[in-house]
Amino acid sequence: MNTSKKQCIASLIIVEILAVAFCFGVNITHAKPTVVDATFEMYPSTLNLAGVGKEVICLIELSGGYDVNNITPTAIRLNNSIYIDLASPAVVGDYNNNNVSDLIVAFSRAEIIDFILSENITYGNITLTLYGVVSHNLQFAGHNTVAVSNLIGDVNCDGRVAINDIVEAIAGFRTEEGEVNWNANANFAPVWNRLDILDLVTIAYHYGENIGE
Repeated sequence: MNTSKKQCIASLIIVEILAVAFCFGVNITHAKPTVVDATFEMYPSTLNLAGVGKEVICLIELSGGYDVNNITPTAIRLNNSIYIDLASPAVVGDYNNNNVSDLIVAFSRAEIIDFILSENITYGNITLTLYGVVSHNLQFAGHNTVAVSNLIGDVNCDGRVAINDIVEAIAGFRTEEGEVNWNANANFAPVWNRLDILDLVTIAYHYGENIGE
């Protein structure tokens, strides 16, 4: 058998193998991607559904020495349905000062709240999962359990309005969204992008209230 005929037969065999693989749903062209663990933190770490703000800031760190500079920001998604806000830049730094590089991204607060409400959760804990791509055939996933409340004045989302909520609100007094100590969980009254005396008065008005009352 000459060389050209051998090559022709080999090509036909390859085509048949691919056809059989296709019929049985076998993917022989792409290996299953490796998934590395990621640390995923939200700031603030709780979420009051009644508090008003544009964004939720998220911090991402990768395990195994992988570099967050290689993460593709546009592929980051929360619970497979919420993508980052591209209007806010993804920034690499050391936000939590632990000597590990992290990637800071922002999600729409309204979209996260809509997702939580779609799960019929207004008080308690919800586990959010963050997915993303580091490089070709390498992905990451991280989980974070977040305390949630819909009680006006419940800044720390523990189900009641108490002195701790006022203290947390005072810590952010006169700050605007994007500034250090800004806390959308304390933003219950206009002006909506600023923590001011009206927010403190609103919290004080609901002082002593508990979830379920």
